[in-house]
Formats: sequence, structure tokens, C-alpha cells
Amino acid sequence: MTKARVIQVPSVAVHDEQARKQGVWYTDRMQAATWHLAPGQRIVAHCHPEADSLLSVISGTGEYFVYEDEEPNPSVCYVSEPDVVVVPPPPGDPGTPKGTAVGPGSLAFTPAGRFYGLVNNGTEPVIALAVTAADPSHSVYTVRMPVRAAGHGGQ
Repeated sequence: MTKARVIQVPSVAVHDEQARKQGVWYTDRMQAATWHLAPGQRIVAHCHPEADSLLSVISGTGEYFVYEDEEPNPSVCYVSEPDVVVVPPPPGDPGTPKGTAVGPGSLAFTPAGRFYGLVNNGTEPVIALAVTAADPSHSVYTVRMPVRAAGHGGQ
């Protein structure tokens, strides 16, 4: 049985080359992670095919963006499990997202199957909490170009 716990979200500014994701909770019913985005960084557009998501901005300002297409576009990468090698998809355009300004206290709800992300377009770091329901498909679709995993050869 999973025990209840209280987690302090780190408030230290990030200076990594890429946005930093830190998993804070994972069960077969829900997962939660904090995101730390330096100015100009983003959570790349992605979707959970069968799981709703909640993004809560704790500090900083940015833009939450969501694509209006409900079905995953064939031009995106497909990841069947978190630790598998991503196979590049055929080239394509996922479309144009709709953006909404967000800041401390903003809650962004994304229904299953919609592509969404967050960009830090401010001058201070953004810290956000992402909570996602369990996804029985065990899939994530993303528009990010795949990175070759060490020891897995070319794709």
C-alpha cells in the first residue's frame, strides 16, 4: 500500500540547458511531477491518449498552449513506454496551438488526447506541478524530435 506523504516543491532557480522534470509521485492511478523552466524553456507539446492532466503554476509566468486536434497527429513521435527508444515519425506539422497566459495560481486542465505544453516566456524561472491520471494505453505522444539512446544504434 502506498503511504500518504507531504512534499515540498523545490523553489531553487534552474539553469539547466533543458527544462527539469522531477517525479514526485507515481502509482497505478496517478502520477505527479514538478517542472522547473528557466526563461525560454518549455515543456514540449505532448498528449496522454487516455489520461486527463492538470498543470498548476506555482511561480513565474508563461504560456500554456494546447492543440485543438483531439486525435494524435501521425506526424508526432510515439513512445510506448517511458524507457523505450523513440522511433522517428514521418515529417509533418501538428498544427497551431492556442496559447493562454498563466502565472502563480493558474490551473490548466487538459482532457485526454489533446496536445499541450508550457513555455516560460517571462524573465523569472517557472515552477509548475503536473498531475496526470493513469493512462491505460501506457502511451505518450510528443512533437519533440527523438534522441537516440546510447547502445540502441541508429533509428
